[in-house]
Amino acid sequence: MAKIRPLPSELQKVAFEELGEVPCKISKHLNTLKVWIARNPQLKIRNDDQLLVQFLRGCKYDMEKAKSKLEQFCNLRSKRPDWFMPVDVDDPQFRNFHNTGTYCSLPTPFPGNGSRIILLQIKFPPTEFGVDEIFRYAASVSEIMCVNDPYACINGVTIVQDYAQATAKHFMLLSPGLVRHILSFYSKAIPIRIKALYYINLSSYAHRFLNVMRPLLPSKLKDRVFLCGSNLDDLGEHFPRNYFPREYGGENGSLAEICAADHKLWDEYKGYFKENV
Repeated sequence: MAKIRPLPSELQKVAFEELGEVPCKISKHLNTLKVWIARNPQLKIRNDDQLLVQFLRGCKYDMEKAKSKLEQFCNLRSKRPDWFMPVDVDDPQFRNFHNTGTYCSLPTPFPGNGSRIILLQIKFPPTEFGVDEIFRYAASVSEIMCVNDPYACINGVTIVQDYAQATAKHFMLLSPGLVRHILSFYSKAIPIRIKALYYINLSSYAHRFLNVMRPLLPSKLKDRVFLCGSNLDDLGEHFPRNYFPREYGGENGSLAEICAADHKLWDEYKGYFKENV
């Protein structure tokens, strides 16, 4: 029997209707995937049902697509061990980056019981953190989502990037080659679907930067990108204000409280990351 957490009833319904998940067949699908992994020892991934089932869900139970995505995931981890392994969540620099509040998962999904909302505030001190440290943190958050967040697993994620405090030094951290690696991870390797990308509080410099980077986006994501100035109400029905956190005039939790509480999540998963292959 598969060792996975049961889904809330409303998510199980979505998993069945949109992803093709049939609970009584999950063990059979996982076994097929595990047999394939065993025949390909170059693929270094933990034998964890909760992680592996997400590759099936993220590919709507298309076994060949799931194998391809898992292969991409493993290959990228092998090519960039500085981003993935080992991850010590007790490293002071790791926790320091967490404390910047750059990356925050909001409590209420959008809309209501849909995709998980991730708020990225580009406000960390760019001279204190390197790209490897930043991406190591982001990749670790994504992996926790794969095993811990049923809304992200089934309904995907909606990402809001706030550039209000972004400076030229932030943009200088990102070369086109690096952006390609990052986009490859999120579009081809991590088995969580990106439902929409919202860019808010964009300066003219940020607009120019995004215009350069936008062609690098996978074609299916280009139509899911929304740009907004400083007036969040301009997003209208695309993203109602109440789904923003309280610091933005919304009703979706307090960023300070979420950031403080999420230290407990890292404490809970420190053993998980130590066991990663």
